[in-house]
Amino acid sequence: MDYDLAFNKKTSECISELKECLQELIEINNTLIAATIQHPSIKKLRKERKLVPEPTSKVLPLWLLSVGSSAITIQQLLDRPSLKTRECYCIARSFVETAINICFVIAEGPSITKKALRHARQKSFKDLDRESKIGPSIIKLFVSNRPDPVKISGLSEEIAEFTTNRGRDKDWIDLSIDERILAAGRLGSEILTDLHIARFAIYRHSSEIIHGTLAGVVYFWKEKDGNINQSSQDLAELIGNHQILIFSAIITAMSAIINAFNAAYGFSAAKERLKLVIDSLAAKILTEKESEATEQKNELINSTKSRSKFTKDQILDEVWDRLSINQRELLNSFMTPGGDFEVRNIGTNTDMQLINDLKVLEKFLLIRRNKRKAWISHHSIESFLRKKLGGNS
Repeated sequence: MDYDLAFNKKTSECISELKECLQELIEINNTLIAATIQHPSIKKLRKERKLVPEPTSKVLPLWLLSVGSSAITIQQLLDRPSLKTRECYCIARSFVETAINICFVIAEGPSITKKALRHARQKSFKDLDRESKIGPSIIKLFVSNRPDPVKISGLSEEIAEFTTNRGRDKDWIDLSIDERILAAGRLGSEILTDLHIARFAIYRHSSEIIHGTLAGVVYFWKEKDGNINQSSQDLAELIGNHQILIFSAIITAMSAIINAFNAAYGFSAAKERLKLVIDSLAAKILTEKESEATEQKNELINSTKSRSKFTKDQILDEVWDRLSINQRELLNSFMTPGGDFEVRNIGTNTDMQLINDLKVLEKFLLIRRNKRKAWISHHSIESFLRKKLGGNS
């Protein structure tokens, strides 16, 4: 089942720009592969001559190909508003953790790469004889001519290294994902920050989606009662917000890979191109925000001019219809069932995003107080927020 949905103009433009940015980063990622394998074409692109050490040079191209492939898959799946967006959280989770492992291995050097290779080899051998038991159900898979591990140099030691005393498999590394991010961050604070942001954006909710929990379903649909009640426009916007988050996390994680490669091995041209791409994206977003603010201001002016033609309830309904899902949820959280604006509900965790959202809601701040309706000024909102944030009023 799918829906006949269409993004609004602003969401469509934002996603298009994110796609263009990601495509640029995919191409930069390809140059990292070329630099790693010393392809002849890299001589024109990279002035540095430092080689990626072995055995990292043998496995890094496969890792980089993996993230490149996932990025292309994301682009193809997120070609329009679609329920396929849900599956992209799973791909994004894999992408982000792969990016973290790439940066971690680059930071730690050949010793960790060798450990990863040992883990991969012994696990491949174990796959030749597997057994699973769940109550009376038993599944066994084996290769009849499996070689004796003792006759393969080093394999017995590798199996022992990654097997517990109870016969269970060990992970390839003992460090948690956050500890790997911290280790990769030794290459530079921007790498630590980018990986942290990508992990924070994707990891929590993608885990719920991957494991098929109700929490994952609720997160994607934003529906606590299990019903899909959104209009087609609201549903398209909801999916658009998911896509923007996924693209942003992928772009941020891939940026960390490019910067880590440059920090460890040197590739200033790749870093400079990355900066140009990200700066261009930021400039476009800033321009759109300014344009949006101007448009909203004009709408408010026009609404004010024609206010005398309508009742305040009509104005309320008209503006409500123009609000996004997130803005409606935010406004609802600040209003009591009676319609009062409960500023005490904002709490102490207000951040700049909340301030920006409230500025967007300025045109809708028609509230009830003592059974009378009144407009709250923008200045009053900002003054209150400054107090909550501990700033000057």
